[in-house]
This record gives sequence, structure tokens and C-alpha cells, in this order.
Amino acid sequence: MTVEGINSASLTKLSTKLPENLRVYDVTETSSHIQRGQLAGNRFSITIRNVRELSPERSAYDATMSDELYSLQLKQLIHDSISHIETKGFINYFGPQRFGRQLSEVIDRSVNATYEASSIGLAILKKDFKKSVEILLRPNDFSDKCDKLSKVDEAKRLFQETGDIEGTLALMPKHKSREVAVLRALRRFRSDVTKPNRKRRHEDSNTPTTQDKNVIGVTSSTKENVQCVTMRVDDVKVPMTSLINDVTKQDAYMKALLSLPHSAIMLYVHAYCSHVWNHVADDRVRRYGYRVVEGDLVQSDSGVLSRDQVHVVTPHDVANKSFAPSDIVLPLPGNKVTNPPNLAETYHKLLTADGIDTSPQGGAFNVNQLKVRVPGTNRKLFQFPSNVSFNLKRSDDRIQLDSTDDTDVVGSNPTRDGCDVKVNFDLPSSCYATSVLRELSHGGVASW
Repeated sequence: MTVEGINSASLTKLSTKLPENLRVYDVTETSSHIQRGQLAGNRFSITIRNVRELSPERSAYDATMSDELYSLQLKQLIHDSISHIETKGFINYFGPQRFGRQLSEVIDRSVNATYEASSIGLAILKKDFKKSVEILLRPNDFSDKCDKLSKVDEAKRLFQETGDIEGTLALMPKHKSREVAVLRALRRFRSDVTKPNRKRRHEDSNTPTTQDKNVIGVTSSTKENVQCVTMRVDDVKVPMTSLINDVTKQDAYMKALLSLPHSAIMLYVHAYCSHVWNHVADDRVRRYGYRVVEGDLVQSDSGVLSRDQVHVVTPHDVANKSFAPSDIVLPLPGNKVTNPPNLAETYHKLLTADGIDTSPQGGAFNVNQLKVRVPGTNRKLFQFPSNVSFNLKRSDDRIQLDSTDDTDVVGSNPTRDGCDVKVNFDLPSSCYATSVLRELSHGGVASW
């Protein structure tokens, strides 16, 4: 990052006041800001605690194995796992932080998205603004099992059970800026339907109101005044006041979403698109593995990934090994991307199962009310870490997490109680270290 108006000495001194788990180092002075798109990637140093050999077929003889042999075996296992991702790469999944907290089946939905951000994004694409707000303001689905609710869940539970906006705002922590913004917007725009007999300003005394009999109304201006016309009682088939309220509420939920920064709305939509991409990537690897096959989309590393530079792999390309697995790309859903022929049905099934109209005239990835446009883009199916190194330490002699030294740890012999592995690697931008850890551990990493 770049910081303006401070010299390197002052910044280094200021860093001593940061929390213990934060450090500022490698400070240099520059004459220009970092611009968007200039990030080449990120350097990660991650400690994995209590690493053990958990292979079932080895558990029978682990008890009789010498400590020295066990140590060598575990070291070799870690070395082989790291060598594998260096040479074959890893599936370039979007990490869990992309999707937010996990939801349960408590939420009424017939969709595949099971995380908050992606579920909100799907509801936005379906123009179900009410559902989007409801998901955002739902308490944690696992809060029923907690002895004590968090302040956030306490506030959301109140809203869920009572619809009390004022009370929910009073309880909601101010750092939950999105929830606060949406609640304030609901307080403002839902008032016409939550407060009965509200006096309307500049009301024409000659215009019938909803209190008069034999009238039908429709919402119109941003003030949501009701314009009424007379009609015969026999023509009324449904309670029109209910319809007015339903339309007005939908409009209020849309305005509540518009109270959020546009970047936040797009974050939710992109989370859903990322969710679809992960499922397609999983299906692609399960079908074809790590090889290039006919129908794949490929893109060389000659430039920035774009929608217009993709090539569909032909049988001739496969026979001549014209492309490597590192060239394979998968599109994130959008209205301007080309789906690979060998996975077009997968995209179609996933999107239609979620209620997304995939026809050209469907316009599923344009939500005009929220100024949402999703053209789509391409993402590498496989990525490769660079500058990979690792070192070991016994679990009873912890690695210092604030260390930035990548040198090997001396005397790092693991024991049967496990060891700590400090892994260091570089990743291109928009790649997730959690995907590397998933590949290293075969999905067996738990949070510390």
C-alpha cells in the first residue's frame, strides 16, 4: 500500500503502537501512488498448527514406529504435498471469505447458495429485494444453540420476531454499517405502510382517499402518495389496500438496498457468481482432471484476462498439446461471456435451478433498479504458487507469529503430538491462500 504525508521513519515508529499481531515492515519512499490493477500478487506466511499424519492405513503401525522414523515420514509427507501444488497447481476456488457466514435451511429458499453474501446476490439478480433485506437482517442460524447472543444477533432476532425497526437500530452495533443503513432506509420508506392514518402533505381535499369506500389506488411518486379513482364495488375481486401495501413494501426494500454503497451491492452479486464458478470448477475437474480437453476455453498469459481473447480447444489442439492446464479458464456468469461447450450444460443447470433465466432475452445479469450490470469475466481454473518454502517446529515450541524471517527452523523434528508448519508462498492477485491450504491438507484444516 502507499501512504501519503508521512515519511518512512515516522511510519515505522507509528507501527510500534499497532496490536501485537500486526506489523509494518519493508518501508520505502516513492513519488507515486499505487494504482488499481498494479497489484502483482501477495506474499503469505501462514502457520499450520498441530500437523499430524492422519492416514487411516498407517494408523495401525504408527504406535510401533520409532519417533525418528515417524518424524522423517511426516516431513516427507509435507514435502510431497508442497511439491504437488508447485508442479500441478491447485484449483483456483474462491475462498470462504468471499461468501460470508453460512446459512441453514431455516431460510425459505430453493437455491444452491448456502452462504449469506451469495444468497443475497442471488435474490438481487432475481429482483427479490425483500428477500435480500430479510437475509441481511437474519440472525445467525446457529444462534439458537448459543447460551448468549452476540449484540448483532440480538438485534437481528428482535427485528425478525417483532419488525421493530427503532428497537433494532438501538441494539445494532454501529460498526455494522450495512445493516444500520438498511434499517434507517426501512424506517424512512416503510413508514407509509407501517403507520396507519398518516396525514399526507399537499393532499387535494377533492381527491378520494383509501378511507373512502369504492376506490382503488396505485402508488406513484417517491412520496408514495395514493391517487384514487372511483369504481363499482362489484368490480373488486381482491383487497386493493393489501396490494397497495405489498407494492409499496417492495419499493421500500429496493430503496433500502439503494442506501448501500454500490460496491456493496456488487459484492453480493459477485459472491453469487463466484459460488457458481466454484461449482462449475468442481464439475470440470471431476470430469476431466488436470488435462486439457476438447471444448475447454483457454487463454494464454500474454496479457490481462479478457472476455474477447479466449479460444475453444479443438481435437487438433489436444493432439498437438498446444495448451497447458495453466491456460484453462472458466467464465464467471454474466451477459457478455462465452461458456465452454463442454460445460455449457453445467452452467445452465446451476443457474436455472436457482431461478435465473439464461435465455439471451432474459436479462438476468442486469438489474436496472439497482444499476447492476454483470458482464462476466474469465478466471484461471488452475493457479500455481511461487517462491514456496516451509519449515517445521515442534508444537511444544511455537513459531513466533510476528516473525518475518523465512529461514529454516533449527532442530525442527516433529513428534507424535504433531508439529507446526510455517508455509511461505506468493500468489497472483485474486487468488485465495485458503485454497492452497485446502489442497495441502486435502480439506483437513480447521481454524485455530
